[in-house]
Amino acid sequence: MDSEPMLEPLYQALEDFLDNAVSNWIDEDSRQMIAEFYERWPDTREVSHLTISEISFVKDQLLTEDLFVEDRLLRPFVLMCHTMILEEVRKAASRGLEADMSNICATALKLLVVGGLGATELTAADPTSMEQG
Repeated sequence: MDSEPMLEPLYQALEDFLDNAVSNWIDEDSRQMIAEFYERWPDTREVSHLTISEISFVKDQLLTEDLFVEDRLLRPFVLMCHTMILEEVRKAASRGLEADMSNICATALKLLVVGGLGATELTAADPTSMEQG
């Protein structure tokens, strides 16, 4: 009996972003991931402006630190990292220092999982809110 061919995932770049086996991530992958993210969660487009450099940075930290992010945490994780990056850059600029973003992904993941936010969806307007998505 022939098995049916597997269908291509609708959001391949989102899946590849979470897959640490995909280590040859380039800017075009980040661009596609952002497009798929906004297609999947259109409400986030109005309140967050994800950049290619942010997504590439986060993917690099996921690989470097060998962090695993569950599918259900993708939206809040990306929004949390985005918010933390912006905040770190803002704080560093106000002090005339270079931003230290070395632990952004690990901290965001810890806040989501250990902090109990993992069972909820964060709203794009308030990444710390507990509103269901």
